[in-house]
Amino acid sequence: MNNRKECKYLGPFKFLFLFFISLILIKCDGRSIIDREVYLPAPEILVSDGSSNIQPCWHPTGLSIVFTSIPDLMVKDNFDANQVSEFSGTQSVIKEFSINNHQIKTLVDISGDACFPAYSPDGRNLLYCSDENGDFDVFKLDLKDGSAMSISRDNGNESCPRWSPDGEQIAYINEGQLVLADTLGENKEYISKINSKVISLCWSLDGREIIFSGNSDRGIEIYQYKLNTKSVRLLGGERISGNSPAIGFPSPDEFSTIGPQLAFEKKVGIYLYSFEQKTLNKAIDLGKMPSWSPDGKRLVYSNGGNIIAATVWVGIND
Repeated sequence: MNNRKECKYLGPFKFLFLFFISLILIKCDGRSIIDREVYLPAPEILVSDGSSNIQPCWHPTGLSIVFTSIPDLMVKDNFDANQVSEFSGTQSVIKEFSINNHQIKTLVDISGDACFPAYSPDGRNLLYCSDENGDFDVFKLDLKDGSAMSISRDNGNESCPRWSPDGEQIAYINEGQLVLADTLGENKEYISKINSKVISLCWSLDGREIIFSGNSDRGIEIYQYKLNTKSVRLLGGERISGNSPAIGFPSPDEFSTIGPQLAFEKKVGIYLYSFEQKTLNKAIDLGKMPSWSPDGKRLVYSNGGNIIAATVWVGIND
């Protein structure tokens, strides 16, 4: 009887008791990813203007987000934003959202279609793809003077251009093949050891690897390509299906860090893969094409034509 009374008495304080125990465990383990449903702020809709806004990318300063915008009436059924050919005739433009004042301005509005924007590491230039010359080529835009130049001009369509972390190289996709080049589109290297059609990509934080999604007879899986050995393997040696990979590194707190995290879309949600712990967790229920904030605490992504930002990391001292 006494035991039952004691349990009944502790009932109202069960949540507080478990909460303090969890804090102790977190502090001892040095980890500080907190349950997003209980502790993290709700996702914030940044852009919702009736257009289909996709492919967001965070500026290295964290002060703006660039994205592709398509008039909603121009979006086809089952539109696949990872396929550059889908953008032909959509009147897509590239816009920029200011974090400080929530103003939106158009960066690229041409006679053709524009898509796949990506800021340079120093924030001064922007890569994007456009079909203004016929096929989709990779262009580089100077964000200060507004001048743009084509830097690829391969046969066929190019897509998903991405800067290396040091800003010295770019990687992009040419008709399903991974291509490396300098920032002028010269000294190209066509990677032929990949036995799948490359769909999307990102660089590792140290610039030594390219993480990409490849489509083969086994479906869409995530791979790692090592530049020094020119070797390819499945992500973490496992078969992990997903698309639109993006790497972030949550800022360390006074205890430790969880290490680099790979965000990617899987079915209708966004998942996080830890390179250190080799764990896979769902971060966003509904979302596509994630991009990390510079501090590694937030993801910006697209859902239902809106650009949304969500906090996925909370440090112990935040």
